[in-house]
Amino acid sequence: MATVLGPIGFSWAAIGVVLNTAPAIKKATGNYRERQQQIHVYKIRVASYKAKYGEWQAQFARIDLGQEQVGINAARNSINNLFKDLDKKLANLGRETSREAAGSTRAKWKQIKRNAVEVGRGMGYAVFNKQELEEKIASLEKAIDSVEARAKSVLKQRRAGHDTKGRTEDEPRRVLAVRKFLTNLKSLADDLYYKCTDEATTRKWALGLRSPDELKSIKRWNGIAELDIDLLFFKSGGQGEREFCLRVSHLPEEAQPPIPWRDVILGHSGSPPNVTCTERSLKLRRTACLGKLFQGGHFDSLVVEKTWKEDRARLIHGLTNWVLFLWDTEWTAELCCYGLQLERGAVDQDPVEQMFTSKTHNGSDCNHASSRLRNLGLVIAELVLATPLRFKKGSDNPNLEQMVRGRWSSISLRRILEDVSTKSTSTSLCDVVEFCLTDDSELVGDKFEPEFLFKCIDEVYEPIRKWYQTELADPTWYESLARRLGLDLSNYGWLELAFEHPQTEPRYIMPGSWPAEDEE
Repeated sequence: MATVLGPIGFSWAAIGVVLNTAPAIKKATGNYRERQQQIHVYKIRVASYKAKYGEWQAQFARIDLGQEQVGINAARNSINNLFKDLDKKLANLGRETSREAAGSTRAKWKQIKRNAVEVGRGMGYAVFNKQELEEKIASLEKAIDSVEARAKSVLKQRRAGHDTKGRTEDEPRRVLAVRKFLTNLKSLADDLYYKCTDEATTRKWALGLRSPDELKSIKRWNGIAELDIDLLFFKSGGQGEREFCLRVSHLPEEAQPPIPWRDVILGHSGSPPNVTCTERSLKLRRTACLGKLFQGGHFDSLVVEKTWKEDRARLIHGLTNWVLFLWDTEWTAELCCYGLQLERGAVDQDPVEQMFTSKTHNGSDCNHASSRLRNLGLVIAELVLATPLRFKKGSDNPNLEQMVRGRWSSISLRRILEDVSTKSTSTSLCDVVEFCLTDDSELVGDKFEPEFLFKCIDEVYEPIRKWYQTELADPTWYESLARRLGLDLSNYGWLELAFEHPQTEPRYIMPGSWPAEDEE
């Protein structure tokens, strides 16, 4: 009987073992599959962060982030270490999981004997690694977001808070491009200024302010293949004093070798292909500086404004364009109407040249602000109103004075803006003046960042460009006024009475020649 019952008992015991361990086997198999899926998901998440971080590095790695660079470099090292650690842990965990499922059938049946312990260990191991991996991936995500935020914060500050209007994906590329463009242009402009204006045989160096073609304007800076800079100057020699124009073609995409500027302007050597120095006509006539003309009430007649209107529009357009191109150079330092002049040939149909004499103009009647943005806003307001304005001494804020009958008196910013709006019939031009005189971003400070250009184009140049096009497209207002008054506009050209004449004083009314108040 025992010989019969023994095998039967053993069989039932074996069946019991199988029946008791079957759920555990199923659970272990499910645990294995779950862990494999988890590892796969983790690898996908880590790969997505690698792609995101790789894209960030491709965009920002070449950008100098200034004082934040050290901290950002440390954060980048931490991120790289997290990636290495995660890759290693996921690889090890994958091998361990695979070993648990590998082996022969006999090995699997051996595992059944220790199933309860092994399944418990496996589940505990999986839970432990899941928590650790989640923490590391969360740290990785936080670190990447932080380094991106710090870099974008630096760029936003360099843009003076300018809104990119959703163009974030190509912003780093635009930053690199604008920094390269303006840095190279500044290098050329500084070289010109310091090596040319100190030449003893030359004087009255002036920056040409021609109104630009659409494709050569500051708005199209990134598409300009060749930018022509015109510099006007007088040179003395055996034939007396003559006027010259030095035209330099800046080639943004090409390396430019050093140029012997002194030899070029003195005619001692041949000029490089991108530089020409030509003598100007002896019949050219130049106006007195606009600041003096404004003082003398030269534009007080509404009818005189017929011809001044178009020249004013071209001057404001050209002035704004070149000030933005050469913002961080000496050519546009201390901008004011006492350095602005216009020049024309002997024939009235000849084009009018616009210029700013940056080094020799008399600024005794103007108080330059330390901010170039403030100076630009003040000059635009003066040109619109044909009235001298200035900052009160020691003030860069909109604490302003206006010349009235040869005397300076206080005027509020609100009044200036109202007058600009009325005189120009343009709210956009008024907004430009208000922006220049009130903006309190980094753009007002001494430190210049090339990225400021984005804000200047949107807030200053683009509104002026649109106003300029409208101004030249509507010449009927003054003709209508003249017809009502029965006047011949040809007798009221503003230029004819504004030209300087050799050996004589410029023909404009000087301050102090106003009639006494009781004579009005």
